[in-house]
Amino acid sequence: MLGMEKRIHALYGDEVGKEADNPKTVERETAGAARAGVALALLAILMAGAAYFGMDAKVAGLDHKITALAEVETRMAALEERAARLPDEVRQILVADKVLQMARMAEQITPALTTPEQKAAMAAVMENLARVGQPPLK
Repeated sequence: MLGMEKRIHALYGDEVGKEADNPKTVERETAGAARAGVALALLAILMAGAAYFGMDAKVAGLDHKITALAEVETRMAALEERAARLPDEVRQILVADKVLQMARMAEQITPALTTPEQKAAMAAVMENLARVGQPPLK
């Protein structure tokens, strides 16, 4: 190694060693390293802020989806409640349809009746059908 030092001193002179120990050179190198450290610290802060706001946006999106899911669950509960009542409603609709058909048939048969007993019986049937009427739907 001693031979290498002699060659460096021969090529560059004693200025190389003097510059390395020079306080201005050390100060300049330290200032450069400090600037690089500050730049890296600012970059890290910016990256952390971007990550925070990105995650905040994702959480806000998830919050919105959770709210929408709660609304869907509420609608599903209402539909399930309506589906539980559906057999009664279907039965009521079928009964109302049958009563309507019977009333139409009675109206069609009425002109063909000839005796007063038949006309009185048909009037009673029409009265009973009118009393039954159409059941109200919920």
